[in-house]
Amino acid sequence: MKRNRMYGRAAGIAWMSSFLGLFFLFLSCSSSPSGSGSGGAAYYEAEGVGASREEAEKIVQARLIEKGAGVRIKKNTELADARLITYRIVSRADGIVEDFKILWKKKVPGGIRIRGRGRVRSSALGSALDEVYRDLGQPRFMALIEETVGDRRIRPGFTTTEFKLIRRFSRLRFIDKTIFRKHMARASGKLVGAYNNPSREEKALESATELSADVLLVGQTKVKRAGKKWRASLKLKAINVGNAQLLGALVLTREVAAGNPDAAAQVALDELLAKGGPLLEKQILEKWRAGSSSRVFIGGLSCAEFASRGLVRYLKNIHGVKSVVRRSCRDTRSELEIEAFFSSVALLEKIQNNAPAMGLVFRVEEARGSLLRLKVIRVLN
Repeated sequence: MKRNRMYGRAAGIAWMSSFLGLFFLFLSCSSSPSGSGSGGAAYYEAEGVGASREEAEKIVQARLIEKGAGVRIKKNTELADARLITYRIVSRADGIVEDFKILWKKKVPGGIRIRGRGRVRSSALGSALDEVYRDLGQPRFMALIEETVGDRRIRPGFTTTEFKLIRRFSRLRFIDKTIFRKHMARASGKLVGAYNNPSREEKALESATELSADVLLVGQTKVKRAGKKWRASLKLKAINVGNAQLLGALVLTREVAAGNPDAAAQVALDELLAKGGPLLEKQILEKWRAGSSSRVFIGGLSCAEFASRGLVRYLKNIHGVKSVVRRSCRDTRSELEIEAFFSSVALLEKIQNNAPAMGLVFRVEEARGSLLRLKVIRVLN
């Protein structure tokens, strides 16, 4: 689904210093291309296995791009950052691989293995790298804040707090207001009152996932009479959409003299966000990391059969998965922790797509937040 987003200014965020150590160098010979083409292109070969020919071709083309990228990283940069770069390059793969040909193919258990050859256009690859470099590590935000100003209640999507928050943090990326309001209309009020309401907060996280947000800002603003002044209170929580982890929180109050609650809200919110905004931003960006962590339970296989089938290896080979750790196994249930560069919803889809290659058929028993419960209902081979 195409989405319009509010992009921030090009100025970098201080906490991104670790990412600024990335050097993107294109090495025409680093991956031993089998030949070169005109216009700054080179030919490469790679193999891939997929449940279908189409899927196998996509995997091969992704590996051709990885070879062509020749990404080099400074000594102190984490390998996971390099994998994130590669993953995001491949997601922008249109037009990078040309003259693609299948050299051979053969059936394997659960799918098909092919070897392909293609030409990687360095100019298109460079454009993709530039785009990744601009966006790398910058989370997308969704703000869901309701207001009570005097006797009026204002629903999320139309609040002064959201407007001022987005304007103050203009260098960050927020979900487009129009897209957000349309989504709120479809939600039929189910997202109102999400602050400190677990069931509605869960609905809000589901909505944030659907809109491809990385961080959910949920909160309340209240402005009420306090003697001759107005007291404004602002409560905000920042939640990692991928794993529901609390990234930061803010609770502030301010009394101001004003003729009416609307004027008081304008003055108080400016002062509160000026005071607490930098602190909340620091909390968020120190804890947030690209991708998400999912708890995955797989039932229906004994501990021995789970290990003998090499399911951890299959899951690690899913493009975009950073790590797979088997936490425990009891009887016929294994618990895994999977880190990936996408949400748990996307992880579930990729596991299902790769199930034939594993020789298994899964039934989804639960998919909630970062928790997935699957059961093997049939073994294919």
